[in-house]
Amino acid sequence: MPNYTFLNTETNEHVTIFLKMDEYDNFVKEHPNLVRVFKPNGFIDPIRAGITKPDQGFRDLLRRIKTKHRGSTIDVS
Repeated sequence: MPNYTFLNTETNEHVTIFLKMDEYDNFVKEHPNLVRVFKPNGFIDPIRAGITKPDQGFRDLLRRIKTKHRGSTIDVS
């Protein structure tokens, strides 16, 4: 069963609810004070998501690769 994180707008607390997918729509209708909050879980890659950048050593390596391959689209910023 998936878990969903909601923000209670009355108490400003985060609540995690375990619901079946087919129960989700009814739950949201019955609880208008709960707003869905999307939190990144452990399965997200922070570099691809733009949360962090690769360390300086790896970025230097990417720069060297990019100079050898002029048509490269590697972003080294």
